Amino acid sequence: MNTYKIKFYCGQISFVRKFFNDYQDEKVKAVLLSETKITAVFEVVTSLTGQEAEQYLMDIFKKSKYGPALYYTASCIQ
Repeated sequence: MNTYKIKFYCGQISFVRKFFNDYQDEKVKAVLLSETKITAVFEVVTSLTGQEAEQYLMDIFKKSKYGPALYYTASCIQ
């Protein structure tokens, strides 16, 4: 399994944090490491590559209750 740090940027970061804090499914497990006003950094354990994990998390959030209404980006920082 690979471990990455993925940083989300969003004006309403609390919605991203609430959704992904201790999130787990068959492909990823995410744990919140830190949060500021517009960023949240998650440690992600997965078998995917860093870029695949980044895109997967963005796609998962897009399907959530708040995802379609918010502008957000994600980047694999480590």
